[in-house]
Amino acid sequence: MKRILVTGFEPFGEISTNCTELALRELTLADLAPDYQVEQLILPVDYAAAQAQLGDLYQQNSYAATLHFGQSGKAKNVEFEMFAINWKHVGAADPGPLDQTGPHAFRTNLEHPSWLDAMRSADLPGEISFHAGTYLCNAVYYWSLQQSADVSNPGQALFVHVPLAAEQGPMASPHWPVARIRTMMATTFTWLTNQVAD
Repeated sequence: MKRILVTGFEPFGEISTNCTELALRELTLADLAPDYQVEQLILPVDYAAAQAQLGDLYQQNSYAATLHFGQSGKAKNVEFEMFAINWKHVGAADPGPLDQTGPHAFRTNLEHPSWLDAMRSADLPGEISFHAGTYLCNAVYYWSLQQSADVSNPGQALFVHVPLAAEQGPMASPHWPVARIRTMMATTFTWLTNQVAD
């Protein structure tokens, strides 16, 4: 049975919750894909801890695809991240390359036009972004795309940035309701299973 890993993040910064955790904990994505073994994971907001946790999973398991969600205080709509770059800066004690010998960037092989179609069909505004920043979102994406290349399953990872949730309080602007974020996650997950079905 094919395996899919889906992740969100713990809270960080000045907001005491993370909308990806709020939404993902209320979803059982395995119900949407009985032919897959689905793992849902909330990652720590720490470079070393997140890399170690992902490294353990990748060492023990082979995934058909990985799907990562992260919140963005700047996003008005959900954002399909095209590239992960080999650089860490925000929140890093030692800014610089994520991997001294790794490529400058990885690109997902998952197709953004069909994802945008899926978003429109669910009445969800989606956009394409060309890299995921220089914080942990980008690092997690880079490590996942690197892993998928290492196991001859190149590009079978995706990172989606999510607007903050209204339930996160007055600092969450622009924002979506958590229920809408859950719908987006479920729609993206169903789209992903269709992409890797063959």
